[in-house]
This record gives sequence, C-alpha cells and structure tokens, in this order.
Amino acid sequence: MGKEKDQIKKDLKERALANEDDVKMLRQGFSKNLLKLRETFEANHRASERQYEEQVEDLKVDLELRRKVDIHEIEERKNQHINDLLMNHQEAFDQIKSYYNDITHDNLSLIRSLKDEIAEMRAKEKANQKKMHQLTIDNKQLTEPLAQKEKARAELQEQLKYCAKDKMALKNLRARRGQLEEKMKEAKQEYRGVEEKFLRTEKERDDLYRRFQKGVREIQRKAEFKNVVLDKKLELLTGQFHEKQAQLSEVLQAAKLDPAVVASVTKKLEQVLGSKNRLIKDLQYQVHQCTKAYNDTIRVYESKLPVNGIPGEEIGFEPIQTATSLMPARLVTQAASATAPVHKKA
Repeated sequence: MGKEKDQIKKDLKERALANEDDVKMLRQGFSKNLLKLRETFEANHRASERQYEEQVEDLKVDLELRRKVDIHEIEERKNQHINDLLMNHQEAFDQIKSYYNDITHDNLSLIRSLKDEIAEMRAKEKANQKKMHQLTIDNKQLTEPLAQKEKARAELQEQLKYCAKDKMALKNLRARRGQLEEKMKEAKQEYRGVEEKFLRTEKERDDLYRRFQKGVREIQRKAEFKNVVLDKKLELLTGQFHEKQAQLSEVLQAAKLDPAVVASVTKKLEQVLGSKNRLIKDLQYQVHQCTKAYNDTIRVYESKLPVNGIPGEEIGFEPIQTATSLMPARLVTQAASATAPVHKKA
C-alpha cells in the first residue's frame, strides 16, 4: 500500500508538471490572441473616432448655416411686423386727428350759429319789451283823459242852464271817447299780437336750447366712445408687444448670439418703442386737450347763460372726468375773446 501510494504521488507530480507546461502554452497563446484583438479594436476605435469627428464637423457646419438662415428669417419677420405696426399707428393717428378736427369744426359752427340766434332773440325781446312798455304808457295816457272827460260830463249835466253847450260838448266828448275806445281796442289787439309773438319767440328759444343741449350730449357720447375704443386698442397693442418681446427674448436665448449683436438689436427695438410711446403720449395729450376744451366750454356757458336770463339749474351740462387743471384751454380762450364786447375794442 505504501509503495502504491508513493507511485501514485509520483504519477501525480508528473501529471502536474505536464499540466503546467500545457497551461503555460495556453496562456501564451491566449496572450498573443488578446494582443491581436486589442490592436484590432484600437485600430477600429481610431477609425470610428475619425469618422464621427468628420460627421460632427459636417453637422456643425449644417447647423450653423441653418441657424443663420433662421436668424435671417426672424429678422425679416420682425422688420415686417415693425413696418406693419408703424403703418397701423400712422393710419390710426390720421383717423383720430381728422375725427377730432371735424368735431371741433362742427362745434365751432354750432356755437357761432347759436350765438347769432341768441343775439337775434335778445334783440327781438328787447324791442318787444320796449313796445309793450310804450303801449302801457299810451294806455295810461288814454285812461286819464277819459276819466277827466267823464268828470267834465257830470259837471255839465249839473249845469242845466248851459244845456245846449253841454249837449254839444257831450257830443264832442262821446265822439272823442269812441275814438279813444277804438284806439284802445287797436292797442289791445296789437298788445295780444306782440304777446303771442313773444311766446313764440320764447318757445323757439327753448327749442334752440334743447337742440344745443342734445348736440352737446351727442358729442360727449361720441368722444367717450372713441376714448373707450382707443383704450382697448392700446391695451391690445401693449399685450401684443409684451408677447412679441417675450418671443424675441426666447429666440435670442436659443440662438446664443453675440452680446454686441443682441445689444444693438435691443437698442433699435428700444428706439422704435420709444417713438411708439411718444406717439401714444401725443394721442393721449390730444384726448386730454379735447376733454379740457369741452369742460372749459361748459364752464363758459355756465357763466354766460345765467347772465342772459337762463337759470343755472336748467343748463344740465355734465363735464367729463379728467386729470387736467381748471385753466382755460386755447380753444375756449379764443372763443371767449371772440365773444368779448365790441365797445372794449372801440
């Protein structure tokens, strides 16, 4: 058993030595194959890197060209939109200017015609008052002689010894009384005619006043409607501007432009927006100026109509709410100077 055991150990050692040689040969073969595979992989890797680098360069060129084309298209759309806004603002400004010029011209014409009619009515009223006063005086003058004649007739009737003379005098007095009564009838008829004419004149004056008040209210309604339309349009344009500005900011951020180019574009946009803001301020100034002229016209009428005999509670004008002062505007100043009394100039 011991010999067999020793023999087995010896066989095992020999086999182990033989296996070690085989393992060494296998490891050498595996190392050579691994080195060849690594060289092949590195060569393929370098070729792939060169190929992908070339593709990346081509993509960079294509994307840069596409970015320039997109920026150019955006700039063209932006310029077209700016031109459209300029044209729209100019058209709106021309329409507003012509509209307010027409309103001012119509108001001035209406005021002149009403002033002329009021002056004519005042002249007629003064003439009628003078005529009525003269008729009253004539009536009193005719009543007193009639009373005197009646008294004289009574005295003559008492004096019977002068009967013939008294009868003759009485006849004369009756004839004179008949004439005076006829004159009184004519005077009364003329007084009634003048009174009816005065009532018609007063009615025409009230109709003219109602027409004038209706015209002023219509003008006020149109002006308020136009102001509401302009405010809505301004809000709409402001919202569109903020939206376009946000879109432009997103485009500029996505494009990653040069800061100098962005600053130049921003400066141009600020200049265009500044001009638009100045135009809006000019339009707002014109609206305030027209509102101021309307309120000053109401104040002038409120101070002039009571002087001309029209009660202040019947005027009924309602001024437009505004942030302007109470100083007279240019239009009302000119109108007030045009209505100044002539004797001051003389």
